[in-house]
Formats: sequence, structure tokens, C-alpha cells
Amino acid sequence: MKDELDQDVKGYMQKKVITIAPEKSMMDVAKIMSDKSISCVVVVEGNKPVGIVTERDLTRTIVRDRDLTPVKVRDIMSKPVISISPDTNIVHAARQMNEKNIRRFPIVKGEKLVGLITETDIMRAMIEIIRHINFKLVNTEMDLEQYLTEMRKNKLVDHEDLFKKRKK
Repeated sequence: MKDELDQDVKGYMQKKVITIAPEKSMMDVAKIMSDKSISCVVVVEGNKPVGIVTERDLTRTIVRDRDLTPVKVRDIMSKPVISISPDTNIVHAARQMNEKNIRRFPIVKGEKLVGLITETDIMRAMIEIIRHINFKLVNTEMDLEQYLTEMRKNKLVDHEDLFKKRKK
């Protein structure tokens, strides 16, 4: 196995992404999200993502407009779309989600949509990574200092934050 945290999002992303055109109605979005039990649709022109519509966007639209039929996706979608590449490190993606306060990233290679990664996918990845590190800790002679070094090396613990906590 590669170094635990030297993992790219492509290993955890959803490859089948539900998309919609900007000229469709928000009623179309609501039906798709309900039928597929999904929390977002990526808005595309061709295969290029130009926006995203989430459950939050849908809820706001319902409260504001009541009737979704005349409301177009292009008028509601979050844009510009914030995306990452399939080679983005999983920990970096998690940090970006946290810093930007977003719950999902479309995955783009060049300008082509190739996947989607959500907070749930990130959580699944982090659980796998932590289990692997814990397994190494329990099944080797690794001591706490080595464990913290491993965590720092893999960017699970911010080096400066660790030392600030120790000094207090």
C-alpha cells in the first residue's frame, strides 16, 4: 500500500455523477434528486461543469418561489463551480472543504467532469487511513513519538498546532 495519506481523491470519488443542463427547471432537479436519493447535481455545458445545485439551493428556492417549474437551474446554481483534480491528495481535499465550507467537489480532469467527492467519501477515506495508522501503532513497536511523527508526515496533525498544544 502507498503511504497511508499519500492517497488521491480518485480512489474515493464517485465516478457516476448525475448532471443537468443550465436551461432545465428546478422542478427537474427536484425530481432527479428525489428519484436518485442524491444531495446534488452538477450543472454542465457539454461535459464541462459550470455550476452545482445542492439540497440547500433547492430548499431556498422552494421557500422563495414555491413553484419550481418556471425557475431555471442557471438562475439558482452555485457558480463558479469549485472543483479539484483526481490527483488531489485526500487530506488536502478535506482541508479545502473545511476552509471553504463546502460539502462536495466535482472532480475535473482538464475541463472534463470525471467524478464527485463528498464529505461522506472523505470521512470514509479518513476512517480507512486512521485504521491503518492505528493498526501500525498496535502491531509494531511504534511509540507515541513515532506515531505523532507519522501523523505529522501525513499531514493529519498540523506541525505548528502540535507544538502549540504541547507548550500550554
